[in-house]
Amino acid sequence: MPRIIAQFALTTCCTLLFMSCFAKSIQAEETVPLPIGFMEYTFSDISIEDTKVAIDFYLQKLLRGTGNKPKAVIFSHLGELRQSLQKKEIDMASLSSIDFLRLEPDSVLTPILVRIQTNGKLFDTYVLLVNKKTQWSTLTDLKNTSLRIQNSDDLGSYWLHVELAKAQLPKAMKFFNSVAQDRRPAQSILSVFFGQSDACLVNTTTFETMSKLNPQIAQQLVPIMTSPPFISGFLCAHSQMPAPRKKIIQDTTLNLSKSDDGYQVIRLFNTQDLLLFQTDHLATVVDLFNQYKKYYGTTDIQY
Repeated sequence: MPRIIAQFALTTCCTLLFMSCFAKSIQAEETVPLPIGFMEYTFSDISIEDTKVAIDFYLQKLLRGTGNKPKAVIFSHLGELRQSLQKKEIDMASLSSIDFLRLEPDSVLTPILVRIQTNGKLFDTYVLLVNKKTQWSTLTDLKNTSLRIQNSDDLGSYWLHVELAKAQLPKAMKFFNSVAQDRRPAQSILSVFFGQSDACLVNTTTFETMSKLNPQIAQQLVPIMTSPPFISGFLCAHSQMPAPRKKIIQDTTLNLSKSDDGYQVIRLFNTQDLLLFQTDHLATVVDLFNQYKKYYGTTDIQY
């Protein structure tokens, strides 16, 4: 599966699928600009230029003959996205749940779509893994050890820091002897498996997938902590988007996976189905976000 999809953000697939659905509801001679915002971290493994080429390819393929003009706009910083939203330069955005909350209370975005992964899961969980030979069983046991985490996954880092604060332990950089960041969770898992690091914080789905490919991983690595379920990200619409556009999404999304073409596309992006966003989807992330602010007085990661 291409790494143009962030675990903590709604997939590019959702955007593409929306465009496919929307295309069926307009006349070919119409021209409908639709600038869509993405954060740069969503495409951490490929160049920005390659990213734009890939997005344009899929959008143009899905919208051929419809007269639509989709445009992917990629932002390096959340502040840039905020300004574009306030200026109404962006109609939609794909965001991690943490960045969505960081934009509040002045955000003009409304979450509209979430995805069900091909493993049937809507939510993500995180595990703190160690080698079972160490016989470590609690977070306190990891004092002065080495940790591996993902460099674009604030959700997992928020959870770890809240757990450190609850246990009245120092911030990660003071508690652990070292904290190294990887692009891919597989790198973190393998570093612990081969004894290069003492512990790693990864998405549970990645751990389960790698364990199936190599059962020795599950035999040697054990989780000493597991997070609550979190929604990692979603597709949002500008709050001033016309109601008919939003209704088109709502009316077509639930039946999308029943279409042969739609099903083939979403499977390419590790998605089983799409659902309308509900407020309670975000509840555990909101609780985590508020706890982090309470303990650290900021929304920035404090390593």
